[in-house]
Amino acid sequence: MQIRIKFFMDYVCEWCYLGYGILKDLRKAYDFDLELYPIEIHPDIPENGMPMIWHVHNKKKWTDQLNQLGEPYGIHFINKETFSNTKNALILGQYAKTTGKMSDYTDCLWDSYMVKGMNISDKTAIYSIGHNAGFSDEQMNTAFEDPIYYAALERNQQYQHSFGTDQVPAFVINEKYIMIGAQSKDTWEQLFQKIKEEQS
Repeated sequence: MQIRIKFFMDYVCEWCYLGYGILKDLRKAYDFDLELYPIEIHPDIPENGMPMIWHVHNKKKWTDQLNQLGEPYGIHFINKETFSNTKNALILGQYAKTTGKMSDYTDCLWDSYMVKGMNISDKTAIYSIGHNAGFSDEQMNTAFEDPIYYAALERNQQYQHSFGTDQVPAFVINEKYIMIGAQSKDTWEQLFQKIKEEQS
């Protein structure tokens, strides 16, 4: 059974982190290719981020709900103070994709932001995360100085639009099925079974 999943996401998006974690859990039982397409969904966020409470008024309740959804998959959210600007995080993510380290970088990034509450608007924080993912300062300088990586983010967004959606998380499966939002494990398993039947 061949399954290829395109995953359109932003590191600021809690539902993207949840959806990614559910897919990682599914990997224990299913074989599929997962390709991440980072896009910037909130370019309007101030460069240094903004208080989370400006984005979600009752952030403790919001975080509790997310943790309830994530618990079956071992996914944890901290009650963050900052709603971060992810431009630099996404640029380095796009660079990571070209080096084969996208998965390692994404794991480090989301652990820092969603679990530990680090403000990933801060470039110093991004460099620290990049080091943890195996990048040198020279590599990260290249990512931030070369405009091709930011341009790639814009192309990712245009590519997503070609599938008729601008929401995240968005999953395009085998160029045929589109799922929006952090779908449950059961929903994914039903789709995988359907694809298996189609390919048999």
